[in-house]
Amino acid sequence: MNKRRIGITIAAISVTVMLCLLGFSACSSGCDHLKKFYVTGNSATCTENGNIACWYCYDCGKFFNESGEMLTESNIYIPSSGGHNWGNWRKDTDDCTKGGVSYRTCKNCGAKEKKPLEPGEHYIKSTWSFDDDEHWHGCSVCGMCLETEPHRYDEDGDCICGYNIYDAMDNEFEFEENYDGTWTIAEYLGEETAVSIPQVYRGGAVTEIGYGAFDNSDVRTVELPDSLLSIGAYAFRGTALTEIVIPSGVTEIGEYAFGDCDSLESVTIPFVGERADHSGRTHFGYIFGASYASDNEYYVPDSLQDVVVTGGEVIAEDAFYGCGNLTSVTLPDSVTSIGNGAFKECYGLTEITLSGGLTGMAFDAFVGCTAIETATMPAFAVEYIPQDSLKTVVLTSGESIPAEAFYNCDTLTSVTIPSSVTEVGENAFYG
Repeated sequence: MNKRRIGITIAAISVTVMLCLLGFSACSSGCDHLKKFYVTGNSATCTENGNIACWYCYDCGKFFNESGEMLTESNIYIPSSGGHNWGNWRKDTDDCTKGGVSYRTCKNCGAKEKKPLEPGEHYIKSTWSFDDDEHWHGCSVCGMCLETEPHRYDEDGDCICGYNIYDAMDNEFEFEENYDGTWTIAEYLGEETAVSIPQVYRGGAVTEIGYGAFDNSDVRTVELPDSLLSIGAYAFRGTALTEIVIPSGVTEIGEYAFGDCDSLESVTIPFVGERADHSGRTHFGYIFGASYASDNEYYVPDSLQDVVVTGGEVIAEDAFYGCGNLTSVTLPDSVTSIGNGAFKECYGLTEITLSGGLTGMAFDAFVGCTAIETATMPAFAVEYIPQDSLKTVVLTSGESIPAEAFYNCDTLTSVTIPSSVTEVGENAFYG
């Protein structure tokens, strides 16, 4: 007798046949399995069991494999995964403020579940997303950033979102701890062109930028912290900085700190020279690599035009000598004295703002500065400023204007005189 192979599933076998699964026994003596049917295999799904392919005999009620080995229930059935493994909810549009249908897909079997979505309804993720500045919960449907707030750190630098500020700093800078618990930036490790140097690292103030820390890096803009006290030699040499603002607390700047910064246009410094106490070198070009004041013209970048000095009491002899490309210099009220040749041969200088607290100035302090057009200064300083191109004068203090102060100054168009002036010298405005 030919054996018949019939493709059926276990689910299609009669109830009587299914009950046979409860008690398999050895095949009865003499059963030749003439009534033999093939049971097709089915893969398990997330919610339904599957089964392996096998044979079933109607005579003896047994299941067996191709080799004739009897099978038990545990051999036949493939259990389901116990439920769907759903992905995130998605929407049929990209805007959660519009109504539509949201759906999610099982990652295992591909089954989909859908439900209506009301306008403005978001599906907020339980996990945080974050960048270097803030964190937020995202909508798993439209991706909108919700509940955004800035990072807040504990003493270990941890934020509730999982971001650690110190770990981020370690990716950008190499730090060295100083003996007093403060920190030095030893090297810039990042690749960004805009850099903000932290004020605090692991509980200690960042007080120094070390030797060559940013030497020939790609940095174009840098924000220095108020905690900074010292900038090392060669610190920013060869960078493409266009502006540098040095905090008032800095007391020392190393040689060549800003050397070869050929794009530099503006500098704000707390003092002129090497140290705030005027020890060491006192000429402007020192921080650019000039060993002597006579070398200023060779080392101060040609691109540099504006200088603002925010502290110090003295502008020393020859401080800006030969800085011919400068167009504007502003001095603070703390400066009381300007030395011999301090601005000698600053041919490009068109605007100066001198300290209201200035009490003494060398006669040749501005010799050769024939391009000055605008001068803000105490009244006594008028006699020391070349008047070849002078147009606008703002006097800030003093009781008298010297005799012949603006004698034959035919370019002059405006003079502002403070109320403190009670006396105008003879021929002060003659011509």
